[in-house]
Amino acid sequence: MDAGLQDNIFEILKIKTETFQDINKYCAICIDEMSLKTHLFYNIARDRVIGKHGNLDSEYSLLPAHNVAVIMVKGICESWKPFGYFFLHSTMQASDLVKIIEQVVRKLKAINLKVIALISDMGSNFYKLSKLLNIDTEQSYFKVDEEKIFYIFDSPHLIKATRNNLHQHSFVYNDKRTSWKYIEEYYESDKKAEFRSSPKLTDAHVNPNNFQKMKVKIATQVLSRSVAAGMKI
Repeated sequence: MDAGLQDNIFEILKIKTETFQDINKYCAICIDEMSLKTHLFYNIARDRVIGKHGNLDSEYSLLPAHNVAVIMVKGICESWKPFGYFFLHSTMQASDLVKIIEQVVRKLKAINLKVIALISDMGSNFYKLSKLLNIDTEQSYFKVDEEKIFYIFDSPHLIKATRNNLHQHSFVYNDKRTSWKYIEEYYESDKKAEFRSSPKLTDAHVNPNNFQKMKVKIATQVLSRSVAAGMKI
Protein backbone atom coordinates (compact mmCIF):
# COMPACT_ATOMS: atom_id res chain seq x y z
CA MET A 1 0.00 0.00 0.00
CA ASP A 2 1.28 3.47 -0.87
CA ALA A 3 1.91 6.08 1.80
CA GLY A 4 -0.82 8.60 2.54
CA LEU A 5 -4.58 8.22 3.00
CA GLN A 6 -5.80 5.64 0.50
CA ASP A 7 -9.40 5.79 -0.74
CA ASN A 8 -9.53 2.01 -1.18
CA ILE A 9 -9.02 1.55 2.57
CA PHE A 10 -12.07 3.68 3.27
CA GLU A 11 -14.06 1.80 0.63
CA ILE A 12 -13.23 -1.49 2.35
CA LEU A 13 -14.14 0.05 5.70
CA LYS A 14 -17.46 1.24 4.29
CA ILE A 15 -18.35 -2.29 3.19
CA LYS A 16 -17.29 -3.70 6.57
CA THR A 17 -19.25 -1.22 8.67
CA GLU A 18 -22.39 -0.52 6.64
CA THR A 19 -24.24 -3.35 8.43
CA PHE A 20 -23.10 -2.21 11.89
CA GLN A 21 -25.58 -0.94 14.44
CA ASP A 22 -25.25 2.78 15.17
CA ILE A 23 -23.41 2.21 18.47
CA ASN A 24 -20.70 0.23 16.67
CA LYS A 25 -19.97 3.12 14.30
CA TYR A 26 -18.40 5.31 16.97
CA CYS A 27 -14.63 5.47 16.63
CA ALA A 28 -11.43 7.25 17.67
CA ILE A 29 -8.49 8.43 15.58
CA CYS A 30 -5.11 7.33 16.97
CA ILE A 31 -1.95 8.95 15.63
CA ASP A 32 1.67 8.25 16.50
CA GLU A 33 5.17 8.53 15.11
CA MET A 34 8.05 6.08 15.22
CA SER A 35 11.62 6.07 14.00
CA LEU A 36 12.73 4.08 10.96
CA LYS A 37 15.98 2.63 9.76
CA THR A 38 16.78 4.85 6.79
CA HIS A 39 16.77 2.79 3.59
CA LEU A 40 15.92 3.51 -0.04
CA PHE A 41 14.35 0.82 -2.21
CA TYR A 42 13.52 0.96 -5.91
CA ASN A 43 10.10 -0.53 -6.66
CA ILE A 44 10.27 -1.71 -10.27
CA ALA A 45 6.51 -2.23 -10.62
CA ARG A 46 5.75 1.35 -9.57
CA ASP A 47 8.93 2.90 -10.99
CA ARG A 48 9.44 4.68 -7.69
CA VAL A 49 12.09 4.92 -5.01
CA ILE A 50 10.51 4.01 -1.67
CA GLY A 51 11.81 5.49 1.58
CA LYS A 52 11.81 9.22 0.86
CA HIS A 53 10.01 11.99 2.73
CA GLY A 54 6.50 12.58 1.37
CA ASN A 55 3.97 15.36 1.93
CA LEU A 56 0.19 15.44 2.15
CA ASP A 57 -0.15 15.60 -1.63
CA SER A 58 1.83 12.36 -2.06
CA GLU A 59 4.71 14.30 -3.57
CA TYR A 60 8.15 13.02 -2.60
CA SER A 61 11.29 14.99 -1.89
CA LEU A 62 14.90 13.89 -2.16
CA LEU A 63 15.21 13.72 1.63
CA PRO A 64 15.42 10.19 3.11
CA ALA A 65 12.76 9.24 5.66
CA HIS A 66 13.87 8.82 9.27
CA ASN A 67 10.38 8.56 10.77
CA VAL A 68 6.87 7.47 9.91
CA ALA A 69 3.56 8.92 11.09
CA VAL A 70 0.84 6.28 11.44
CA ILE A 71 -2.88 7.04 11.57
CA MET A 72 -5.27 4.38 12.87
CA VAL A 73 -9.04 4.50 13.24
CA LYS A 74 -10.14 2.34 16.16
CA GLY A 75 -13.73 1.32 16.74
CA ILE A 76 -14.95 2.10 20.25
CA CYS A 77 -17.17 -0.99 20.45
CA GLU A 78 -15.87 -2.92 17.44
CA SER A 79 -12.26 -3.86 16.71
CA TRP A 80 -11.27 -2.45 13.33
CA LYS A 81 -8.13 -0.52 12.46
CA PRO A 82 -7.84 0.93 8.98
CA PHE A 83 -4.83 3.20 8.71
CA GLY A 84 -2.70 5.52 6.66
CA TYR A 85 0.93 6.46 7.02
CA PHE A 86 3.42 9.11 5.91
CA PHE A 87 7.18 8.82 5.57
CA LEU A 88 8.94 11.76 7.23
CA HIS A 89 12.42 13.19 7.19
CA SER A 90 11.77 14.45 10.74
CA THR A 91 8.56 14.84 12.75
CA MET A 92 5.34 15.97 11.11
CA GLN A 93 4.43 19.62 11.51
CA ALA A 94 1.40 20.39 13.68
CA SER A 95 -0.21 22.36 10.85
CA ASP A 96 0.01 19.29 8.58
CA LEU A 97 -1.48 17.14 11.34
CA VAL A 98 -4.51 19.43 11.48
CA LYS A 99 -5.07 18.93 7.73
CA ILE A 100 -4.72 15.14 8.03
CA ILE A 101 -7.16 14.95 10.92
CA GLU A 102 -9.73 17.04 9.06
CA GLN A 103 -9.38 14.79 5.99
CA VAL A 104 -9.78 11.60 8.02
CA VAL A 105 -12.80 12.91 9.93
CA ARG A 106 -14.55 13.96 6.70
CA LYS A 107 -13.76 10.67 4.95
CA LEU A 108 -15.14 8.73 7.92
CA LYS A 109 -18.21 10.93 8.12
CA ALA A 110 -18.84 10.27 4.42
CA ILE A 111 -19.20 6.54 5.17
CA ASN A 112 -21.45 7.19 8.18
CA LEU A 113 -18.85 6.66 10.91
CA LYS A 114 -18.73 9.03 13.87
CA VAL A 115 -15.38 10.18 15.29
CA ILE A 116 -15.64 11.12 18.96
CA ALA A 117 -11.97 11.30 20.00
CA LEU A 118 -8.44 11.99 18.80
CA ILE A 119 -5.69 10.20 20.76
CA SER A 120 -1.96 10.90 20.64
CA ASP A 121 1.11 10.80 22.86
CA MET A 122 2.69 13.93 24.32
CA GLY A 123 5.36 14.56 21.68
CA SER A 124 6.22 18.21 21.09
CA ASN A 125 4.45 18.31 17.72
CA PHE A 126 1.30 16.77 19.19
CA TYR A 127 1.42 19.28 22.04
CA LYS A 128 1.58 22.04 19.41
CA LEU A 129 -1.31 20.34 17.63
CA SER A 130 -3.44 20.56 20.79
CA LYS A 131 -2.65 24.28 21.00
CA LEU A 132 -3.61 24.82 17.35
CA LEU A 133 -6.92 23.10 18.12
CA ASN A 134 -7.40 25.39 21.15
CA ILE A 135 -7.33 22.53 23.64
CA ASP A 136 -6.81 23.61 27.26
CA THR A 137 -8.06 22.88 30.78
CA GLU A 138 -11.32 24.68 30.02
CA GLN A 139 -12.06 23.01 26.67
CA SER A 140 -11.05 19.45 25.85
CA TYR A 141 -12.62 19.21 22.39
CA PHE A 142 -12.39 20.76 18.94
CA LYS A 143 -14.80 20.75 16.01
CA VAL A 144 -14.59 19.62 12.39
CA ASP A 145 -17.64 20.72 10.40
CA GLU A 146 -19.50 21.22 13.69
CA GLU A 147 -18.71 17.67 14.84
CA LYS A 148 -17.34 17.73 18.39
CA ILE A 149 -14.16 15.63 18.86
CA PHE A 150 -12.38 15.22 22.19
CA TYR A 151 -8.58 15.38 22.30
CA ILE A 152 -7.04 12.77 24.63
CA PHE A 153 -3.37 12.31 25.49
CA ASP A 154 -2.92 8.56 25.98
CA SER A 155 -2.81 7.36 29.59
CA PRO A 156 0.63 5.63 29.50
CA HIS A 157 2.29 8.94 28.58
CA LEU A 158 0.20 10.82 31.15
CA ILE A 159 1.43 8.44 33.85
CA LYS A 160 5.05 8.90 32.79
CA ALA A 161 4.58 12.68 32.59
CA THR A 162 3.15 12.70 36.13
CA ARG A 163 6.14 10.72 37.41
CA ASN A 164 8.61 12.96 35.57
CA ASN A 165 7.04 16.13 36.94
CA LEU A 166 6.94 14.76 40.48
CA HIS A 167 10.58 13.76 40.08
CA GLN A 168 11.49 17.39 39.35
CA HIS A 169 8.89 19.45 41.21
CA SER A 170 6.78 19.39 44.34
CA PHE A 171 3.02 18.91 44.02
CA VAL A 172 0.58 20.94 46.14
CA TYR A 173 -3.01 19.81 46.62
CA ASN A 174 -5.54 20.43 49.41
CA ASP A 175 -2.97 22.79 50.96
CA LYS A 176 -0.53 19.89 51.35
CA ARG A 177 2.82 19.47 49.62
CA THR A 178 4.42 16.28 48.40
CA SER A 179 7.69 15.67 46.59
CA TRP A 180 9.85 12.87 45.21
CA LYS A 181 12.09 12.91 48.29
CA TYR A 182 9.41 11.09 50.29
CA ILE A 183 9.43 8.22 47.78
CA GLU A 184 13.24 8.11 48.03
CA GLU A 185 13.10 8.06 51.83
CA TYR A 186 10.48 5.32 51.79
CA TYR A 187 12.50 3.21 49.36
CA GLU A 188 15.72 3.55 51.36
CA SER A 189 13.88 2.44 54.49
CA ASP A 190 11.86 -0.34 52.85
CA LYS A 191 14.76 -2.03 51.04
CA LYS A 192 16.51 -2.58 54.38
CA ALA A 193 13.48 -4.28 55.95
CA GLU A 194 13.41 -8.05 56.42
CA PHE A 195 9.91 -8.20 54.95
CA ARG A 196 9.47 -5.45 52.37
CA SER A 197 6.17 -3.63 51.85
CA SER A 198 7.06 -2.85 48.20
CA PRO A 199 9.38 -5.63 47.00
CA LYS A 200 9.09 -4.60 43.33
CA LEU A 201 10.68 -1.20 43.92
CA THR A 202 14.28 -0.97 42.70
CA ASP A 203 16.83 1.74 42.01
CA ALA A 204 15.39 1.98 38.49
CA HIS A 205 12.07 3.12 39.95
CA VAL A 206 13.52 5.77 42.25
CA ASN A 207 16.38 7.02 40.04
CA PRO A 208 15.50 6.00 36.47
CA ASN A 209 17.91 6.74 33.63
CA ASN A 210 16.70 8.11 30.29
CA PHE A 211 15.97 4.64 28.91
CA GLN A 212 14.12 3.52 32.06
CA LYS A 213 12.02 6.67 32.01
CA MET A 214 10.47 5.39 28.78
CA LYS A 215 9.08 2.25 30.44
CA VAL A 216 5.45 2.62 31.50
CA LYS A 217 5.75 -0.30 33.94
CA ILE A 218 8.35 1.52 36.03
CA ALA A 219 6.17 4.63 36.27
CA THR A 220 2.99 2.74 37.20
CA GLN A 221 4.75 0.61 39.83
CA VAL A 222 6.26 3.58 41.66
CA LEU A 223 2.87 5.37 41.63
CA SER A 224 0.95 2.24 42.61
CA ARG A 225 -1.49 1.64 45.44
CA SER A 226 0.91 -0.75 47.20
CA VAL A 227 3.62 1.93 47.36
CA ALA A 228 1.09 4.44 48.65
CA ALA A 229 -0.07 1.95 51.29
CA GLY A 230 3.52 1.24 52.35
CA MET A 231 4.26 4.96 52.69
CA LYS A 232 1.06 5.44 54.67
CA ILE A 233 2.13 2.72 57.14
